[in-house]
This record gives sequence, C-alpha cells and structure tokens, in this order.
Amino acid sequence: MSLAFVFPGQGSQSPGMLDSFKNNLIVKKTIEEASDGLKVDFHKIIYGDDPNLMNLTVNTQPIILTISISLWRVYCERNGPVPSVMAGHSLGEYSALTASGVLSFEQALELVSFRAKSMQKAVPTGLGGMAAIIGLSGDIVKKLCVDCSRSDLIAEPANFNSSEQTVISGANEIIEKVCARAKECGARRAVRLAVSAPFHSTLMESAARDLKGRLIQEKLCLPKIPVINNVDVEVLRNENQIKSSLSKQVMSAVRWNETIQKFHKMGVICIVECGPGKVLTGLSKRICPNVRTFSLYNDEIINEVISSLAK
Repeated sequence: MSLAFVFPGQGSQSPGMLDSFKNNLIVKKTIEEASDGLKVDFHKIIYGDDPNLMNLTVNTQPIILTISISLWRVYCERNGPVPSVMAGHSLGEYSALTASGVLSFEQALELVSFRAKSMQKAVPTGLGGMAAIIGLSGDIVKKLCVDCSRSDLIAEPANFNSSEQTVISGANEIIEKVCARAKECGARRAVRLAVSAPFHSTLMESAARDLKGRLIQEKLCLPKIPVINNVDVEVLRNENQIKSSLSKQVMSAVRWNETIQKFHKMGVICIVECGPGKVLTGLSKRICPNVRTFSLYNDEIINEVISSLAK
C-alpha cells in the first residue's frame, strides 16, 4: 500500500482537541518539551479556557506543530506503517519535515516561533486578512483578485485548497471587494477567516526575507521520507532546496489541490492526517474521492487506523 501522511496548518486548532490524550504520556512529554524549549506553558494554553490565547499566531503555530509531532510519535510508538511520502499545509510543512528527520523537534519549534513572529509583524494588525471562496475555480478567483486590486492595495490567492475552494489574502478593503464579486459570480460562500494577517501573500515579503536569513544558520538533514513542498509541489531533496522553499512559502500560495493530485499520480491510495482536526481529510476526499482517508484526531482511533492500514 502506498501511504501518505499530511500535517495540518493554522486554523485546525479547537477547544478540547486533546481531551482524549490527557493521559497519554507521549503527548504529555512532547507538550512539556515544547514548553521548556520556548519558555511558554503550552499545557495551560491547550487545556485552558481562554480561546484568545490559543488563537494568537505566536501560540497557535508552535502548538499545532507540537500536537502534530506528538501524534506522530504515538503512531510510531504503536508501530504504524511508515508512509512513503508526506506533505504539510503551510505550517504543517514544518511538521512533515520534522517527522521525516530533516529538522529536530527543537529546531522546528524555534523556526516556527520565529516564523510566526515574523509573519505577525510583517503587516500591522487590522490592515490585512484572508477569506475563503467556495464554489469557484482557482483561475476565476485569481482573475477576480487581479481585477479588484490596485497598485497600492492587493489581494491574491493564498491557498488553492481544492478545485472549488480558494483562500485569498491581502488588504482588507480589497478582500471585501473580491468576496462581493465572487458572490456575484456564483460562489456558494465567501467568508472572512479569523486570522490576524494576510498570510501567503506578497505582503509577507519582509517575513520571507527574515526567515531566509534565519534559515541560513540552520543545519538540516536529508529527509528519511520524501516531502512534497507547498511552493512548487516538488519533492524536497537537499538542504538548499528545503531552505529556499521554506523562506518563499510564507509569501507564496499553498498549492494543496495539486499536492493531493500528485499523491494520486504517485500511486498513493491512502492518506492519513496527523494533527488536530480533520480539515485536510475533508479536502482529500473532495480532491480524490477514491483515496482512503483517516485522521489521527483522538487516542482511541489511532489503533483503529493502524489496524485498518495493516489490512
């Protein structure tokens, strides 16, 4: 069986997402490791009752990385089959690179924390945002962005999530115009997302520059499991390619629809989502309905998934 693992990005978090893992020692130790490394009490944020703390970008990104890697460790400890290929959606690419051995968990935490801070400061809060357009092709959404943008204010496709779901990013004024035009063109929905900045757009250029400078200092290992990147949907093969891809990623569109289609062309017949929520599982089903999909979203189901994969 050709098996792929995918790792979610920002937006997959939710209250109670780790309730079934409260007694899992691997998950507990991984959260402690992250808390010690970044000097933040992630256990308190994850299990606390203040969603605002969870949804702060500087907390959300390392938390999702931590949860994804903790679930990967549980899966590996229970002798789950090794995937033949991996990918991660935006932030999730760091989880994939960690699971494949390119980054140590400590490295990934520091890089993701740096990335989150750089992305947050790239555009002043309140000036930019994102929205999901559902029911139109990516090409139509891209044209709407071009038509509505001005020389000083822009909107751009940020995530090509499926053939009928595209997330746009940019200046709030232009985002509103694109959403209105999208509805006029027949979009089923055009919804603003609860994010604090226009991620994956050229407005993140300063963040990309900062991250490029930070990555120069890092020593990366070669991947033990192939990872397909977000920027050009290619397998990451060497250190320079990985660093270049990660620095460009913050200001480039996530080509997720093409990634899942590439899995299919590579012979993947099963996709497992490793992290909080089931967002990527839903997208996989829509993009490739014949591919088997699973999510490691609670402790009990991990054993069921491993058992199913063994059949």
